[in-house]
Amino acid sequence: MWKGRQGIIEPTGFGALLRQVASSFFFDSFKFTTCVLIAALILSGCGIRLEWPDKEKAPVYFVNISPNTEQIAARHYPNFVTTSTVDSREDKCKWFVNYSWREPIFTPNGEQLLIDRFHDVLMDLIGYSSEFVFYDIKTCKRVRSYAVAGKGGTYSLEFSNAGRYLVRGSSDSHKHKAHVQQIESDTGQIVREWNYESSHGPSVALSSDGSLLAIGLAQHKNMEDAEGDLDHHIGRVILVDFTSGEVIRDWIESETNGIAAVDTSSDGELLALGFRDGTVKVLHWRSETPTTITQLEGVVDKLMISPDDRVVFFRSLEDGKSLFAYRLDSGEQMHEIEFDGPIHDFDISADSETLVVGSTRNTIKIVDLSKEI
Repeated sequence: MWKGRQGIIEPTGFGALLRQVASSFFFDSFKFTTCVLIAALILSGCGIRLEWPDKEKAPVYFVNISPNTEQIAARHYPNFVTTSTVDSREDKCKWFVNYSWREPIFTPNGEQLLIDRFHDVLMDLIGYSSEFVFYDIKTCKRVRSYAVAGKGGTYSLEFSNAGRYLVRGSSDSHKHKAHVQQIESDTGQIVREWNYESSHGPSVALSSDGSLLAIGLAQHKNMEDAEGDLDHHIGRVILVDFTSGEVIRDWIESETNGIAAVDTSSDGELLALGFRDGTVKVLHWRSETPTTITQLEGVVDKLMISPDDRVVFFRSLEDGKSLFAYRLDSGEQMHEIEFDGPIHDFDISADSETLVVGSTRNTIKIVDLSKEI
């Protein structure tokens, strides 16, 4: 009757309808699971089966590759997460995650997987918008979880290099506020918090050496334009000394376009910025020398500097089937990798040799970068 190796079962057909009805009444995952199990017992008497959706038919929204490049974590539509091996693509774990907002993330030691889930409305009303759940990737069992204080869904999330802290960027779209939190990863305690009015979509990036936190914002020129088009956004960059929490620099990089993505080189000296109008920039922030790499169609909401600091990878929402690779030192295009379906997310291995791409065409592609670029 049930298919799947681990976790809570994700239903299809009538079971999916039950889930939608349950969620409309703000059921949390435990209550929902109870309802599904009861419904399953009833439906089994009628000869109706509830089962996991076919992974091969489920769009892949987010991907993450483990630090040792042995496993891939993926969030599939509608609400389940899997881990599988890179070499054989053998499934390891599968969990129903109840409205996960962002990609699952491996801890820096590669032993656990963090899944960020929405809290139900009642928890949100008292100031807790997310639940961070950690799973053991060998046993597939839940290790720990905690509620995360704050309003709005997670926009970006990163571990510090040693795994002691998490940095979370979130937006309260109703109040047009952006929040960045430094969180103790073991306890969920908020160590520091930076709040920005008239802003949304805070993209965050930590340098590999743990020295620099970069924050990119799309900020409204005024609240009257809060619901306006792209011309009413400005691109703001904030750099923070991650050890002391002090702001090093805070400046407007664009008077006309908000920032949708940011990343740093391993030493924190270089910044890569993706803008809402499709512009991609790389700059040495100390010398204030920006280089405009290219101009794409549509929002560049995902970019990554390779861990070896040689290449910046990015894609736009408009040019959704292509992933672009440009040299950091010269700004020259190295490669355009095309796929058969829209790219929703990608990740690069720690050795800069493996690229993993998740597609809304239900596929996970693995690219050997040593052969491609």
